[in-house]
Amino acid sequence: MRLINSIKEDYKLYKTKLEQNDWEFIKHSEKNLIRHLQWIRSTYAEHSHNKKLLQELQGKKKLKAKDLRYKNELVASITVFEREKDFLEESEAFIMDLMLKSSRLIWEEYSENFQIPHSFDEILNNEKNLKFYYSQGIINTYKMRFVPKFLSDDIKKAFPEHPKDEFEEARAMKRHFIIHEGGTNSGKTYNSIQRLMSAKSGLYLAPLRLLALEIFDKLNANGVPCNLKTGEEEIIKYNAYHTSSTVEKVDLKSNYEVVVIDEAQMLADEQRGAAWTRAILGVRAAEIHICCALHATEIVKTLIKDCDDTYEVITHVRDTELTVEDSEFRFPSSVKEGDALILFSRRSVLTAAAALEERNISCSIIYGGLPPETRKLQFEKFLSRKSSVVVSTDAIGMGVNLPIKRVVFLEKSKFDGIKERPLYSAEIKQIAGRAGRKGIYEEGFVNTIFPEIKKRLKHSLTCYEEPISKAYLAPTEDILKVAGELEAKLKVWASLDPIEEFYEKINIDRLINLINIIKQMGIFKRLTEEQLFKCITIPFDEGESPILNLWKDYVRIVATGDENSTLFKPSFPEEELLNLEIYYRKIDLYYSFSKAFNMDMDEKWVKEERSRVAKLIDEHLRVRIIRFKKRCRICGKPLPWNFMHPVCDQCYVMDFDSSDYDMYDEDDFDFGFEDLTVDE
Repeated sequence: MRLINSIKEDYKLYKTKLEQNDWEFIKHSEKNLIRHLQWIRSTYAEHSHNKKLLQELQGKKKLKAKDLRYKNELVASITVFEREKDFLEESEAFIMDLMLKSSRLIWEEYSENFQIPHSFDEILNNEKNLKFYYSQGIINTYKMRFVPKFLSDDIKKAFPEHPKDEFEEARAMKRHFIIHEGGTNSGKTYNSIQRLMSAKSGLYLAPLRLLALEIFDKLNANGVPCNLKTGEEEIIKYNAYHTSSTVEKVDLKSNYEVVVIDEAQMLADEQRGAAWTRAILGVRAAEIHICCALHATEIVKTLIKDCDDTYEVITHVRDTELTVEDSEFRFPSSVKEGDALILFSRRSVLTAAAALEERNISCSIIYGGLPPETRKLQFEKFLSRKSSVVVSTDAIGMGVNLPIKRVVFLEKSKFDGIKERPLYSAEIKQIAGRAGRKGIYEEGFVNTIFPEIKKRLKHSLTCYEEPISKAYLAPTEDILKVAGELEAKLKVWASLDPIEEFYEKINIDRLINLINIIKQMGIFKRLTEEQLFKCITIPFDEGESPILNLWKDYVRIVATGDENSTLFKPSFPEEELLNLEIYYRKIDLYYSFSKAFNMDMDEKWVKEERSRVAKLIDEHLRVRIIRFKKRCRICGKPLPWNFMHPVCDQCYVMDFDSSDYDMYDEDDFDFGFEDLTVDE
């Protein structure tokens, strides 16, 4: 009963504020009012419990002194409650009424800010919502009780019951699929492209802009006029009836004779897999070729059968044998011409390449952050034998076929965005399969600097892969047809189970996070819902602060500008490799944003600046790669290529104070290498 005094003090305060018509205070008191109700209800619960205990004690014939004292305490507490019962009932009724007044003021402001059409009374329209409200407040009641119930019916109406039924024109067609299954270097894509070139009209869907560009160049070089359409550029050719596109830019409004969907095992990718699902369900062609790894065949067949389309499966087998070498590999003395050396971070690739260049071993360098044009220049360097080896991340697993004789793993684990983990068998198979290009080598080889994982490499190349069981779905612009706040609608959409068990919805945390960033910017209510949806679905890496800041600047322009507004061009940075890479991605964002919102932009500048920056980055990789040679930050002494620290052991012991670590970025310590025996 100790809470009663606190209840009385608060009751007196709230009475006074109401008499003074202090609505600002009342408006901001909802949380305290909820706490006050919880105190009252705790008092009721305590009274009920005390009565039960007292009844148990009264049933005993004899009580010990300790029990007798406890009985007296219970009687005293019960007596206090009975004396204050009328006050508690009056206080509870008063606080519940005052809370309604407070929450109504809150809702008036909230609904106006976020353009919500539902009234306060509409939200509290049943006993369950009202009960929930008195413990959680009006905003939580709206988001957690009202919205799911209200929006779920509307969302079900906005989206077809079955994902395939979103594409009515495709359902009206008789489509035949040819599934080309097989490993890397098995020729599955080659055969599909040959058929594409012979068709009167066609569409190629690539996982990467670089691959879309490769097929664009190949078709045009072979006398087949072809357009290019990616998130970063569009090139329209005169009299072209073929298009090479990234899968996210799939054209679902045109009919084609032949469509090729490449790397369909990407269906299992949580971030991008929904684009492949959409393409398979929605492309409009009588003949559709799907190229995929063996473990993706079953899910592709499931989607096709669900659409009532027909299919056939062609299994492609490598003509060149793939062998894991028993011989020891030491870096860099064991490196040979035609090797592809695989690591799993940008820094690791640059450090290893610098170690090779120091020994006059020319490298082509490939990693995910490089512009496609730079990658192409690096590929051409290797194809023309101006470089003898490739140093790459797993980005080489999907891309242009190169004359690689041997793949060597210089790392055995990768950071997947959450944790450092061992390589999956499918990843090993995809990367290792690049060795032994058909028509150049009779056999491909695989090796590693880790003798202990050779057995696992051999197993991975031949093992059975667990079939992909899920195809991802993502929210589309259809969600804009439903009235309500976009964040709430996305959450409700994600909570509704797909009709078929082989579908899975993407994680919407990224979209929700971007919405919250815009809310924090103070411009949320200036954006239409369509503008907001476009802003959060534009592809960019929000993990890079410079890119995120530019995105926020562009969102602010969209929110505060008019139909004649244009975006500013990103400014050229200091000519350092990472700055240039980020600058290139800023140009991409400038292009994507301008396209998404139909803003005027300098397309000539975009094309020329991309080309210029790509060449500058290529120059850094050719001429200045030696700068990434590891040296001690104190004495300048060369360090082994896989050394884990920024200073040598001698400097650390003799001259280096641990407090000096403050002068380094944490990246200086994260080389991603183990301390291995090095052949120096």
